Amino acid sequence: MDCEEVIQYGHDTINSQQFKDDLNGLIGAVVENGRGTSVGDRFKVFVVGYAQFFNQETTQCNDISFKPVWNPLPAQMLTVERRTTMNGLALALNKALAVAVDGFKDKGVYWVDYDQYFNGHRFCDREEPKPDDPETYFFNYYTKDDPKSEKARKIFEKMPTYQASVKGGKDGAFKTDEDFINALAEATQDDPEAESVLSDTVRMFHPSTRGHEQIRDIVLNSLNDHNVLAKPSPDPSQAPKPQQSQAPAPELAVCNGVGGDIWMLSRDQAISASAQFCKQDVRDKEYFQGSADFVQLSVQNADPSKAISTIDDCEGGFKVIVDGCDGNDLTNNPHNYKFGGAYTNSQGWKFIVQAKAKKPTEGSCDVSYKSLFNVFEVRGKNFPDAKLGANGDGLKGEIKGCGALTEWHFEWTPQDVKYQWYASGKLPIGTKSCMGRAVQKAGGMSAGNCHGAG
Repeated sequence: MDCEEVIQYGHDTINSQQFKDDLNGLIGAVVENGRGTSVGDRFKVFVVGYAQFFNQETTQCNDISFKPVWNPLPAQMLTVERRTTMNGLALALNKALAVAVDGFKDKGVYWVDYDQYFNGHRFCDREEPKPDDPETYFFNYYTKDDPKSEKARKIFEKMPTYQASVKGGKDGAFKTDEDFINALAEATQDDPEAESVLSDTVRMFHPSTRGHEQIRDIVLNSLNDHNVLAKPSPDPSQAPKPQQSQAPAPELAVCNGVGGDIWMLSRDQAISASAQFCKQDVRDKEYFQGSADFVQLSVQNADPSKAISTIDDCEGGFKVIVDGCDGNDLTNNPHNYKFGGAYTNSQGWKFIVQAKAKKPTEGSCDVSYKSLFNVFEVRGKNFPDAKLGANGDGLKGEIKGCGALTEWHFEWTPQDVKYQWYASGKLPIGTKSCMGRAVQKAGGMSAGNCHGAG
């Protein structure tokens, strides 16, 4: 399709009954789910619109095109007519959104239109092309707002096919955007500093950093107008009733928690060590040094003259920690690893179990380009269960913070001699660094250990 056909396709989609039904269904589902929580009728939805891209009144852009030089197709000039029709798409979409919102105005749904606040900050408000103009609230293809962007561009400018396309050579020119992106991904796969240029290729017409700051302020104003940010006045009837003071419990256990990477592999080994410990009189002793069961056991008492042999149920004191702190948690600790803690009994004896083995976390993270997406594969072993989550839910939650996650897949791999599980999916391009940070937050390797061209 040529430019005009694409624009008309957009109008046809926006005006279709299917689009209107889908939009109403989406808003309705959000309201239903939100109001189905404890928030109830206080749940509110703010639907944010879009801004027109161009100043369509001036003629100074009539002979300008935003076509990348590597694109072999004919340039599409930004004539007044073309700018007007492209702006019309944004206006049509805003109208459709506003009509849909109006149908839910009695259910706490509000329309946020920021288009007027972009006046004076659109393409062609000043001389074009001027990709680094701070007063333009949209990204141009050539905007260089990051040192890595400029460095990365120098890579593809050396590509033979790129040079051929610039010179107009038909044999070497890229036939599609996808051909260019795949070739660029291949050329930059060994350069970790080249990542942002790929996201640059798809961010054009998206609001710039300053544009998003403007949108943020407008949304915050709308939230304030509808008292979303105001704290509700306390309800006296809901104030907590004073409780009578109670004597402190004579026994107290403090657990280290299951989210760390210092552990003890075997519960039975912990019980075995405590049995050995309780038969001798040294108050602090290490067991199984150099293994995954390396643990330090100790007891404390305010009276230094008391011997371990005077403790009532010494082994039971350690068992409170070993089984009470880390057991029976199939979600956060399905393998029943031991992380230790402390317990004080009614005699005043304090039992301490300190796991001392560093969990040997292993993993691999590969990110590659497939058309306009990053395809990732992650494998891991001994990630903290509390961070990895049941069936990888914790990892999935971290990855979703990198962008729209699709085709998510997670499976345990008991037949793999190196790793315990495998995960895969798709993200927007240019998310390799974010992917590395997500894996690290889920208990994995350092943030820079994701490999590939993504």
